[in-house]
Amino acid sequence: MLKEPSDLSTIVNLGEMRKRHDSKEEKYMRDRDMMRGERSRDGRPQGRLSRPLLIIIIVALFLGVTFYGPFDLSFLSLSGKHYVIIIDAGSTGSRIHVFSLKEAGMDGYKLLKDDFYPLEPGLSSYGKDPKKAAESLKPLLDFAYKKVPNESHEQTIVKVKATAGLRILSEEVANNILTEVEEYVKKNYKFKVLPKLAQIMDGTDEGVFAWISLNYFLDNWEPVPMKTAALDLGGGSFQLVFETENPDQLPTEAKGNVHKMPVAGMARNVYVKSYLGLGLKEARVKLLKKGEGEVLSSPCLPEKYTGDWEHGGSTYKIQGSSTSSYDNCLTSVKTTFEGAITPINELLTKDFYAFSYIYDKAKDGGLVSGVEGAVVTVADFTRIAKEACKAQLVDQRFQCLDTVYINYLFSHAFKMPEDFKMHVVKKVNGEEISWALGAAFREMDERKV
Repeated sequence: MLKEPSDLSTIVNLGEMRKRHDSKEEKYMRDRDMMRGERSRDGRPQGRLSRPLLIIIIVALFLGVTFYGPFDLSFLSLSGKHYVIIIDAGSTGSRIHVFSLKEAGMDGYKLLKDDFYPLEPGLSSYGKDPKKAAESLKPLLDFAYKKVPNESHEQTIVKVKATAGLRILSEEVANNILTEVEEYVKKNYKFKVLPKLAQIMDGTDEGVFAWISLNYFLDNWEPVPMKTAALDLGGGSFQLVFETENPDQLPTEAKGNVHKMPVAGMARNVYVKSYLGLGLKEARVKLLKKGEGEVLSSPCLPEKYTGDWEHGGSTYKIQGSSTSSYDNCLTSVKTTFEGAITPINELLTKDFYAFSYIYDKAKDGGLVSGVEGAVVTVADFTRIAKEACKAQLVDQRFQCLDTVYINYLFSHAFKMPEDFKMHVVKKVNGEEISWALGAAFREMDERKV
């Protein structure tokens, strides 16, 4: 049975934001008629206001302002250009996107520019000091203040959306941080303040927004089934999203993750699953805690390595093991995460895109170089995992653990064959893949409601 999403119904009103795919001739005729006014059969122009009607409207507006005060028309822009600020408050760091968007008539919105600036650590690192957590965002907000023209500050939406890092904290600690963040922004900046300025974003939203952004950059808004699947591996969680053409054939435990939603002119069955606690950094914690004693030992670390690792406000003393190897690391990963992920055969029919930490680790292993990434196979990840574990490089202490975990996800959890091909990317057509753009589109749609 398909879920009607509680919050997802407003995620993508793509009747507003989708791109039209008329032929060039149709677009030319449509745009010409909009400019000239389409003529009726008797030769009189349509689509223009008559002079008497225009006078009536102007007088009505004047009287309305005189007796009731100015209308709130802040959602309009004479230039059609808008700014939306999204702060991605992740588990390992906070990243700001200052989106410049332009209205494109019936074509929805067009992304003009994404000014991006990251910093570390993330908000979750300040669990004991919420005020310091809020103040940590100052460099990001100052960056946005300079990027948005002064005359647009008060009309510019700013949203701070926390992901897995704050989801993992206790509700009280997370809420204290979010409250301080909201108060800090209100007190120090003149951006437009809307309800829930700072909030924890549901993992389902995160996954769908990233999928929307990916398909937008791929220009996949044709009203036909979308073949694209997206896997976004973060620090605290990972998200898997794709349009399923056969929801009834999904495994029983996966059917509850299918949501009916409008995307690109069609009602679609979108499979979206967020695996909280299975992001790369949280996977490290679970694997390292299999060790005993004050110093945590793991066969996934270089044998001669000893040191400290900080994550989520905690410091772990860690070291390698005399049994460090690819096979022993894979065994440790299997026993830790066995059964946590549901394999889905339909994934093997998709145009599969993997990004975030998957790109980073593929780059560290030499699989990809430029930000546009490359097409690689599951076998390629198996190879670099074996190479990393064999090299035992102390200065790349987590490369064995991380690549074995990623290889486990593909080969064992999702049961992809070794020759399965995927796109491993950081950017598509020059734009960085992130859920933030999808979130910005939703903010613009909600602003019009």
